[in-house]
Amino acid sequence: RPGTTRGYPYVLQVLVEGDGRGLVPRTSTAPTMLYGSAELEPLVATFHVRVEGLNPEWVQIEPEQINLNEGTRGNVTITIRTPRKPESRAGEHVFSVITSSNEHPGRYSARVCKLTLNPFYEFAVGDVTPRSQHIGYFKQSGTVTLSVHNRGNSEARFQVSGEDDENACQIEFSTLGDDGNLNPLAAKQISVAVPSGGSLDVFGYITPLRRRLLALAHRQHNLTFSVNTLNAAQPPHSLFAQARSLPLIGPGLLALFALLLATVVVLIFRPQVYQLEVSPQVLLA
Repeated sequence: RPGTTRGYPYVLQVLVEGDGRGLVPRTSTAPTMLYGSAELEPLVATFHVRVEGLNPEWVQIEPEQINLNEGTRGNVTITIRTPRKPESRAGEHVFSVITSSNEHPGRYSARVCKLTLNPFYEFAVGDVTPRSQHIGYFKQSGTVTLSVHNRGNSEARFQVSGEDDENACQIEFSTLGDDGNLNPLAAKQISVAVPSGGSLDVFGYITPLRRRLLALAHRQHNLTFSVNTLNAAQPPHSLFAQARSLPLIGPGLLALFALLLATVVVLIFRPQVYQLEVSPQVLLA
């Protein structure tokens, strides 16, 4: 029967009865009931119930053993509670419920069951690295890295996109391939698959469309990156970054040129004395 990962337990009822037929499962009309029987010699026997094939941390058996007189019945409740974590992988989980007794060695009752976990989708995104950067005049593009973490219990596909406020940059994305090399660049957005519990780094390349030769200030580009899952309707995660495009001749060089020009002007136009004549009359006076 289908299980769930939303905090509601999956419960089995094990009915053990001593009717002299041995430890052989009988067909149950109730979907959550499992029947077994035992030939009781002596009159009282202790039966142990265990589950094989599932994570023991998921399973709670109450009680784990039960004492029965001949011809009597007892109920054992098995509660299966799967955590909302990637370890609770979506899909079918086959397990067995086994009933045995030390008073009857070598004899047991086993029933194969199936637990189906539905997928759930959760993800997280690391910060953009770096959050702020400068792109020089001779530098082709700036690079950022986003880490996508799949916290769901099944593989999920994600779409990563980027844009700047003024559409003054070309933004492209890529990931590392299995051979360790970068995959071909994808413009504006990229679709990636991340396994359950896994992470993937997405690289973004920011290329200013216009380069300025001379400017008094850097040109700032405000960037927005969005990550959303394609498997479920969830709000996207948005991240923000900044990139500054540097001109070839910027404020620093302009200030230096102005200082040099002022120095040259002072040197050229400063007053100079080429000949000095002293009158004797002035000296005698």
